Amino acid sequence: MLELKNNRFILNVIILIFVITILREISYFSFSYAQTEETVVIEVKDYYTYVETVGSVSFFVTVGEVRNNFTTNLKSLKVNATYYYENDTIAGTNYNYPALDMLEPDSKSPFTIYWNIKPSQDVPATMKLTCTGIETNEEPTPMPQVENLTNYTDGDGYFVVQGKIRNIGRSKAYNIKIFCSYYDANEKLTKISSISIPSEIDVDHSATFQISSKPFEISPANYEVLAVVRYKPKMIVRVELLLILAAVFFVVIVYMKKYRGW
Repeated sequence: MLELKNNRFILNVIILIFVITILREISYFSFSYAQTEETVVIEVKDYYTYVETVGSVSFFVTVGEVRNNFTTNLKSLKVNATYYYENDTIAGTNYNYPALDMLEPDSKSPFTIYWNIKPSQDVPATMKLTCTGIETNEEPTPMPQVENLTNYTDGDGYFVVQGKIRNIGRSKAYNIKIFCSYYDANEKLTKISSISIPSEIDVDHSATFQISSKPFEISPANYEVLAVVRYKPKMIVRVELLLILAAVFFVVIVYMKKYRGW
């Protein structure tokens, strides 16, 4: 009888530990991801526009950069565009999201917005851009480290940048995109190029890239390279929680077999 009480006591203690652990995890994630949920408007740093025709369809394309001019991290970023004709009537609206999901203070991210120009429409004369985001105390996922950058102008007059990106994250990187922003002597954005890398990159491994300014013949005074990736989720996020769950499961099985006739 005493042995039965002792085993029940041990089981109750383990279940209590399990419950405390679950509550600790909930409070941990609640604290880590608490946020103000306050929507703010951030700076659209620079942009340029051009018309691109694909087959019989034409697009008014806006390419630029947004910058976090706040002292907190921002997430859920969205760039909104309103297009106007010469008489200030609204031609249309559209939106898109910056390349980065989250911006730290004073960091930048490129964006591109396409607006379909219908045959009956003219090209917009002016436009207004705004970018909204939510203040958060979450930390951004680390993007790959850019290394060994070199540049040259090829025989056709296009500016070419090549280098390596290294995966400094905690899991395999995929859906990799490289952006190169070009600036003039006054640090004003002139153009942005982008390419995709189809392969995946293991943790602490690197991949080479080469990106060209084509179809724009430019000679920038400066440039910046940004690598944006997604990471494959890890199977085990919290090892200690998994071990506790396994221990509780084992004790329950032993108890049921010994005292419940399994």
